[in-house]
Amino acid sequence: MIDFAKNGRNQVPPLGAMPVSLSAFKLSATDREVLRGLMDSRDRVTLLKMTGASFRPEILRAAWQGVNQGGSRLMVFGANAAASRELEKKYGLVTGAPTVDQLLSNPKTSQRLQGLLVDKVIWVEQAGRLGTKAMNALFELADKKKCRIVLSGDDDGLRASARGDAFRILRQHAGLNTAEWHANQHKEGAFFEDLHAIRDQERNVGKQFAENGRYRQTPAGSFVNEEAAKRFMEVSQRKKSAIMVGPTREAVKWLNRSARVLLRKAGKLKGPDYSFLQLNPVSMSRAEKQDPNNYRRGQYIEFHQSSPGFRSGDRARVVGVTPLLNQVVIRKGFRPPVKLFLSHADRFAVYEPERSHIAIGDKIRMTRNVKPVFGRPLRNQS
Repeated sequence: MIDFAKNGRNQVPPLGAMPVSLSAFKLSATDREVLRGLMDSRDRVTLLKMTGASFRPEILRAAWQGVNQGGSRLMVFGANAAASRELEKKYGLVTGAPTVDQLLSNPKTSQRLQGLLVDKVIWVEQAGRLGTKAMNALFELADKKKCRIVLSGDDDGLRASARGDAFRILRQHAGLNTAEWHANQHKEGAFFEDLHAIRDQERNVGKQFAENGRYRQTPAGSFVNEEAAKRFMEVSQRKKSAIMVGPTREAVKWLNRSARVLLRKAGKLKGPDYSFLQLNPVSMSRAEKQDPNNYRRGQYIEFHQSSPGFRSGDRARVVGVTPLLNQVVIRKGFRPPVKLFLSHADRFAVYEPERSHIAIGDKIRMTRNVKPVFGRPLRNQS
């Protein structure tokens, strides 16, 4: 991955030209300087680091127009489904954008998309979400199709859910010139000072927070989750948005339980709790998924690519593990148990089951596209 980026430095024509468009007209002088640096890039892999959540859509539109007006053909991809929807919502892409997974490994779309890639510029939005495995595969495809790549993301914000922080690794070790936009440079104040202190891992951050009085400390004898839930309710009742974040999955469970108790007392939750099966992804590399010692009975296997005896979308439960025989036995529904092909580790994901309790009034977030029996389809992250 790093070698491909290093070997491509100063090896190709400029990425594009300064665009003549309404989007470019709306940019500030600082934005135009960064855009000019991006368009002048002669690297096979170009990095665009965007800092801040208030990023204006005109900036990326101008960059895309500059690439096209410079004579190159551009194909835009989202690092994942959330990035694809963000492209649809913010940047006016009517049908969204394909994801990197659809380009690389989805059997229904990869062949068609790869056939369109010859001599194109591949632009990946929110590239900080890509792991090293996906980035390696993307670079191999770009080398095969004679494409150049633009990686647009923020290594201080949205991080990769897969193993390896590829965007950060490339910035630190590939020696590439990075175009940087700081969308929050106009924002000042205590909150943003603290935000940057946490991001930059400054020393004594906790001590500073306690001294300046901007953050609450849990009173002696009370529980963090209960105090956080009370604060959550106070803010919510003022019709302001609030979010609770926990460092671990177990901490998040306690936060949810405490908040739901208060929501039920306030009459926000009605009726009995209904119990549902919830599957939490287990983060394992391909090598770890090939080791039967990492499995236990009760886990679920979901296939995102066909494997002998299973189609894409099928789900099976682990019913037996025999490390000495290098075997993991799974069963789908009432079918006979079969051996899991560990050599096909790139075709399935592993999930840990737990019970989730939901009542009328609870807010839930979908983690995949769902087509209900009645009503409109529900999209991932809705």
